[in-house]
Amino acid sequence: MRNALQSGIGLVILTLVACRIGTDKDKDAAAIRKAMEPFIYVGDSPVLPDAKVADHGSERVAFPDRLEKGRQYIFHRKRESQESWKVLQNSLRANGAEILDGPKGNVGLVYTTIGGPWYAIEFRVGRLRCALQNRPAVELKSASLGPDYEPEDYVLTIE
Repeated sequence: MRNALQSGIGLVILTLVACRIGTDKDKDAAAIRKAMEPFIYVGDSPVLPDAKVADHGSERVAFPDRLEKGRQYIFHRKRESQESWKVLQNSLRANGAEILDGPKGNVGLVYTTIGGPWYAIEFRVGRLRCALQNRPAVELKSASLGPDYEPEDYVLTIE
């Protein structure tokens, strides 16, 4: 009887801890969702080798409630005068993120002959450690994004 009682108590504690961790991650995902509001979420897929961006649409879709390791979450952005890395960093900080690494002024930006500047931002929100990079939009080849959008995909991954 005592072993059954101990097993039952252990199971209850384990369940409560698991629920707490799930709730924290959901809260952290909500903070990331809010931080990414200036961007248009267009899809996700498993992370591809060689940092390739998966095929995705260009229409806004619902942002997932839970974020998972091993997936890439893809965003677009309407063309604006503000630099996207500044918008992202400010929005992330305003929603409780700690920026671990990212552009500071022009340091951390890579300029190429096509598109860019390219950059990566590493940040932490609660229990989630994340990376966000911009990459040449897959749609550049077909010009389907149009002139109202920046020619970049913004890819969020959870580490």
